[in-house]
Amino acid sequence: MGAAAAAALKDEGVEASAVTVDVTGPVSVRYARDRYGALHLTGQHAGIGGASAPTGE
Repeated sequence: MGAAAAAALKDEGVEASAVTVDVTGPVSVRYARDRYGALHLTGQHAGIGGASAPTGE
């Protein structure tokens, strides 16, 4: 999905790259910041089923 999304954005004139990043890991976040100058996230919440997401109890 990430590569397809990046390609669609590029078709619209947006500079975009698909990057796998562990947002809990400082090394991954630093890489994205240093490589791209910013970190903009979009999430896919696959695997969360049911009528609503867990409440985090």
